[in-house]
Amino acid sequence: MTSESVTPRSRTLKRFPIDTLKVDRSFIRDCRRPRGQGDHRGDHSHGKSLNLTVVAEGVETLEQQTFLRDHACDEMQGFFFSKPIPSDQFAALLREHIRTSNQ
Repeated sequence: MTSESVTPRSRTLKRFPIDTLKVDRSFIRDCRRPRGQGDHRGDHSHGKSLNLTVVAEGVETLEQQTFLRDHACDEMQGFFFSKPIPSDQFAALLREHIRTSNQ
């Protein structure tokens, strides 16, 4: 999303009952480069200005996770956190996390 397209897109987005903006991994992949940082900051601040939850997909490195955390990204997903796993393994992992966090 470029700065030139923010205002028209803002008007369009406000028409829909959405509460989340998902940032594509193509923006995340280049976040260490100056242009990539600018692109993501534009999407992120645009989402925040519309009071949307901002979710970044495709986080693969600690550098990307740190960048996103430092820029107050609400949620992140990607291989940095976990490779895809079958639903039964995910359910077991979630149960274990709940069990250990309640102790």
